[in-house]
Amino acid sequence: MKPVDEMSIKLDRYKRFYNSKEKGNILIVANYKTDDTIDIDLRDFDFSSKDEHKRYWDVLIENTERIMEDRRGLDDDLIYGITLHYGFGAFGMVFCDTDISFTDNTSYMHPVLDDWGKLRSPLYNKDRFWSEIFIEAGRYISEMAAGRFMVKPFPSPSPLDVANLLRGNELFTDYYEHPYELKKLLELAVPAILENYFNIHEAINNPWGGTFTFGKWIPSGILILEDAADMSSPTQYQEFGAPYTSRVINAAGGAYIHHHSLAPHQYKNIAGLNGVWIEQISSDPRPKRPVTDLGYLLSQVGDIAVDIECVPEEVYMYIDELRKGRFILTVSCSNRDEAEEVISFVRDHSKIK
Repeated sequence: MKPVDEMSIKLDRYKRFYNSKEKGNILIVANYKTDDTIDIDLRDFDFSSKDEHKRYWDVLIENTERIMEDRRGLDDDLIYGITLHYGFGAFGMVFCDTDISFTDNTSYMHPVLDDWGKLRSPLYNKDRFWSEIFIEAGRYISEMAAGRFMVKPFPSPSPLDVANLLRGNELFTDYYEHPYELKKLLELAVPAILENYFNIHEAINNPWGGTFTFGKWIPSGILILEDAADMSSPTQYQEFGAPYTSRVINAAGGAYIHHHSLAPHQYKNIAGLNGVWIEQISSDPRPKRPVTDLGYLLSQVGDIAVDIECVPEEVYMYIDELRKGRFILTVSCSNRDEAEEVISFVRDHSKIK
C-alpha cells in the first residue's frame, strides 16, 4: 500500500474509535526499532541558530521516511509523523526569556519567576526566538511531508506545567504560601497557551485534519502535558489545575492529555475533564503499570479512552480485562515479526478491525 492509502485506512479506524463509546474497542501501535535510523544527540546542534534547527528537522524527516519504509504494510494504528522533541525545557521558552541547556535527549530551562513582583502580562510573545522556531517547524516539516506524514511541533504544557516551568519546584509550596499569586499566574497562562497553540496550528498544512499526537490521532484539539498534576494531590489539582486546563481544552476543541502512572490518584480527575479524547498514561519505573492494574484504572476513567504502554506478553495476559474498556495499546516489540503477531491478536479481540 502507498503511505496515503495506509493513512486513510488508519484514520478510518480512529474515527470509528472516537465515534463509539462501546467497550472492547481497542487500537494498537506496535513499536520496534528501525535499524537504519540516525541516532540523535541534542548536544550536536547549536540551537541558537535557526539554520541548526532546520538541520535538526531534516534529520527527523529522514528518520521518519526510513521508519515509514521499514514499516510499510504493517497493519497497526501508528500514524506516521513527527512530534518535535527538544525536551521539556524548550516548551517553557515561548513563555519567558531565560537560558536553556541540553542533554543528549532533553532540555532544562532555568526558572525565572523567583519573585512574584516579576510577573508580567502577557506571558507569550510571538516574536520570541523559540516561539518563531516552533511556528516555522510546523510550516517547514508539514511542507516537506507533503501529506505523507503529520507533525506536532509543540506538545503544550498545561497551565499548571507552565507554572512549574516558570516557578520551578516552588510551585509545590505556592499551593500553601502563595495561592493568590499562583492563581494569577495560571490565569495568565491560559491565553498564553492558546495563542501559542493557534499560531502553530495555523502554520501547519495538514490535509488529513484533526491533530497528530504521539504517533496517534485525535479528531480535534490540543496535545497537552499535565505532568505537574502527578506531584499534586487531587484536591490541589481540582483547585489549581482542572479549572485552567479545562479552559484550554474547551477553547482548543478537545485534548489528548498526557501524564504518568506516578499518579493513579489523578486518573479520575483527568478523565473527568470535559473534552478529553484520550487520557495517555506513561509508565514510570516504580509505580504499578496501568496494564497490570486495569480494574482500578477502569473504575476511575469510566468510558474515557486510555492510551497505555505495554509489552506483547501483557497484551496476551490481560486481553479480557482490556476488552472491558476503550484502549490504545502502545506496545514495545523487539522486532517486526513480534509486532505482526501482537497486531493480529489485538485485531482478533477488538471490536474495531
